[in-house]
Amino acid sequence: MRKSRSVLPGSRRDRSAITVQGFFPLLFAGMCWHWARWGIAFLSAFWINEVTDSPRMVQLTGTTMWAPLLFGGALGGVFADRFDRLRTIQWQLAVLIPIVVLIGFLEVTEQLSVWMIYPFLLFAGIGWVGDMTSRRALVFEIVGTKKIDNAMAYESFTLASGVAVGNLIGGSVAQRLGIGEAFLVVSALLLVGFISLKWVPRTSFTDVAAPKIESSTVAELKAGLALIRTNRALLSILGVTFLANFFLFSYFPAVQRIGDRIGASPSQIGLIAAMTGFGMMTGSFIIGMWEPKHRGRAYIGGV
Repeated sequence: MRKSRSVLPGSRRDRSAITVQGFFPLLFAGMCWHWARWGIAFLSAFWINEVTDSPRMVQLTGTTMWAPLLFGGALGGVFADRFDRLRTIQWQLAVLIPIVVLIGFLEVTEQLSVWMIYPFLLFAGIGWVGDMTSRRALVFEIVGTKKIDNAMAYESFTLASGVAVGNLIGGSVAQRLGIGEAFLVVSALLLVGFISLKWVPRTSFTDVAAPKIESSTVAELKAGLALIRTNRALLSILGVTFLANFFLFSYFPAVQRIGDRIGASPSQIGLIAAMTGFGMMTGSFIIGMWEPKHRGRAYIGGV
């Protein structure tokens, strides 16, 4: 009898990325990072709204943190191909942790100024680019092609949990302890993620010296941009992603103003922002269990 093409070979356990050594600690570290960076975004926008009461300054927090994704995403991919990916993730956490501690200390001691928030968010955004591009490449190295679908479903789930839990942590801790103390909790999350990376094994990329790459970074960027013009599937995905993110990321900072207008508490504002994350988690869970054969159709349908 002819096997149905819709049935994937092997059991669900055989396709599970969790069974691969090193994937779970990498996934856990990524979860800590996602929770922390969304906590940073929430707390920064909340503090700016409290201090300035300016919609423009609140929206600028989102612009500052997410600008590196627009201008540095392609460059981050080039660096991920050229440098040790695990070490890149470790370094960005090692540098960011003391900065978050400093911001928290300055807020607790009432020495934090408005101008300090924006360079802080810019650096967090740069770290986001480095982590995103290096982590996903590292996931592929660890789990391989057969389990990458399952691994990316888990990755999407932890990313979505960051939107939910990060905003909830930011709002709840800010209400009960204070904004500065909430930043210190975020730094503790980053530290836990950093320690978890100790159990991620070195891949072949990091064990062996990388071969000398003759092409320049500029040439690789040009080749990537040229691919967009010739690959209709890639152009379609990027176009849909652009439209979705254009509206999505402008929404999160605006939650502060929405909550302020309806008289919501910090924890309630965090809950409002978190609901998007719960929806994303649900979608990731469904895709992970469903394992659709036609990924493009599932992607467009979800959008």
